[in-house]
Amino acid sequence: MSGPEDRISSTLAVYLTEQFFHTYQRKPSASEIRSWERSIPQVANALKGTVLYSTDAETRAKLRELVEGEAPAPAVRAGHGA
Repeated sequence: MSGPEDRISSTLAVYLTEQFFHTYQRKPSASEIRSWERSIPQVANALKGTVLYSTDAETRAKLRELVEGEAPAPAVRAGHGA
């Protein structure tokens, strides 16, 4: 039986697969998907207790940029907050 971490990894791997296809117009390889499934729990454990739980808007914007690959808003880039 799979635990919550396995379900989360599987769900995120599905999301990453969809986004990969959307971005590159091709499916990722099976080994790439397996790599995501194996690394997601390790990344989640590393992030526990970090800025993920921050209420600071600039910190959240920086994290969103890191995780989602979004460019920060011009004010955040210039160091003026969100």
